[in-house]
Amino acid sequence: MFPLLQTKDTLALSEELAEFEGYSSRLAALDYTVCVQSEVFVTTQGGNFPHFLMGHRRYLLGGNAKTIKPDKRKLVLSFDDPNIRSV
Repeated sequence: MFPLLQTKDTLALSEELAEFEGYSSRLAALDYTVCVQSEVFVTTQGGNFPHFLMGHRRYLLGGNAKTIKPDKRKLVLSFDDPNIRSV
């Protein structure tokens, strides 16, 4: 559904990520870096991480950073629909 979706796991070799394993703060820093540099960021959770990230992206890109913040209540209703199908 999203052919250009990238994560730290798809951008780095497993050998490169090995030195970060067991260090949650370092892995979170990698996630943050990938999200800051992405063309589009879709927030799926609340908390400080996405709020700082959205502000950082706005600052870096002069307010032109594409961020999608889905309405979680409506999204749950869609996922609950037994007739939903994948394209």
